[in-house]
Amino acid sequence: MSKARPRTLDSNRMKSYEGLHRFHEYHGRHVVLSEGGHVARRTSSFNNGVVMSSEKLQPNELFEVCIVRVAKRWSGSIEIGLTTQSPERLHRATFPDTCTALTRGTWAVSGSTVLLDGATHRDGYGLSLDTLKENDRVGVARHADGTMHVFVNGRDQGVAAKNISPNSSIYAMVDLYGQTEQVEITSKKQLLVDESGGKAEKVAEEVPADRKSG
Repeated sequence: MSKARPRTLDSNRMKSYEGLHRFHEYHGRHVVLSEGGHVARRTSSFNNGVVMSSEKLQPNELFEVCIVRVAKRWSGSIEIGLTTQSPERLHRATFPDTCTALTRGTWAVSGSTVLLDGATHRDGYGLSLDTLKENDRVGVARHADGTMHVFVNGRDQGVAAKNISPNSSIYAMVDLYGQTEQVEITSKKQLLVDESGGKAEKVAEEVPADRKSG
């Protein structure tokens, strides 16, 4: 009896991910990565689902995911933001249960609340992330002027936070919290705004049908 071959990624499917961001290999303890680090799934409970960009975000760079699967038995939903904490540092110290539990160098959006280092900074920001459904996209960008912007389905929700040092090493973070069980990266490694003043909507593209996970 021959041994079963280990599962490998389909070459055509992998090709569709070329040029996109990836999730870092270090993540929350309930997360499993697949498709070469482009898909993240929370396997149990409602938390411990923090994932991060594999590389530092450059000024005017957008990191975006598509919600692939939700579980309505939980409350709350996807959270997103930026942090100066590297994945390696968090891995050594044990990843937090949620991204809003980070209390140093972290800007996050939960629902319509913006948090700075785990404390409420402002309420009523943009479209509440708790309303997002399967196939909705959400992204976060660090702008060159030191502001953080969140995008929902390609639409800029405005300035969420300010005074992010342009010299800081910044990583994007996404929390597969509550109802959000699986996401897939949709953003390319390119600048959100070019020198000619190109708009973010040109970068935030629709997800090709062949990349929507079941």
